[in-house]
Amino acid sequence: MRYAPGGYRIAIPPVLGLIRRLFTPRDAAAAFAGLDFVCVLGTLLIYCTILQRRERFKGLSTGQRLLPAALFLAFVQIPLAWVTPWQRPETTPTALYVAAALFCLISSRRNRAWLILLCAMTVWQSFVRSDVPAVLGLSILLVGLLGRSPEESASRKQCILCGAAVLVIAVAIQGYLQFVLFPHLTYSPGTTVMQWRNNLQRHNLVTAGIVLLPAAFLVALVRVQGAALDAVDWIALVGSGLYLVLWYLVANLAEVRLYVPFLFALSLVAARVLSAWLLDEQNAAPV
Repeated sequence: MRYAPGGYRIAIPPVLGLIRRLFTPRDAAAAFAGLDFVCVLGTLLIYCTILQRRERFKGLSTGQRLLPAALFLAFVQIPLAWVTPWQRPETTPTALYVAAALFCLISSRRNRAWLILLCAMTVWQSFVRSDVPAVLGLSILLVGLLGRSPEESASRKQCILCGAAVLVIAVAIQGYLQFVLFPHLTYSPGTTVMQWRNNLQRHNLVTAGIVLLPAAFLVALVRVQGAALDAVDWIALVGSGLYLVLWYLVANLAEVRLYVPFLFALSLVAARVLSAWLLDEQNAAPV
């Protein structure tokens, strides 16, 4: 018997079934591993591309341009450590969605068709996990309303419209799944929707604290160094903060895999901020 919320995640099982029929007919674990490999590789490539496309890194030497990507690959070892031991087929595709969404926002300045692609991806992602696109859409909307949109990203108006569209798509599809397609689904016996009381247990708090320690370092570095954040950085930070609240209220803090997509995004911001600080120090040093 299926229970909520896992019963609403209906997009990935057909994909795994197709992979098994085409490549691994007798090995279900290989299908899971193949899906994770493709999604993680795609996520890493997109984030590294985002880092290399930043305007402030143009004109630097090859070694200096590689520094942000190297730092990012170091930071992502933290979320990757929570993928394999607690493998769920929705985790890495969702991380890929967040990375692709940020890339679409950056690319939309030159061509608005990227925003249409983002909405199309949101439709698919909402059948994988609707909570992440809903939070991401809200964060894009809030960043647009605050006017955090420099030249290399989408305009303020585009952020507002795109964020609202992503949020509406995710909420509408979740409503369709929950109230029309699967109205009979309930949570497993002994499980409640609100989990914040259970998250006050020492084990849950310690686990979340270990995972969020690098994020605390990032916030401290931003405040101390006064780093200039662009729209994508703000969307990643706002989305991570909003999802952290959601994670605490309605999920188990020990299930870090739920937060992995935003940990990847935080790794992007951390790599960008730390590399900018290191490069500024290097450039300021006497020759």
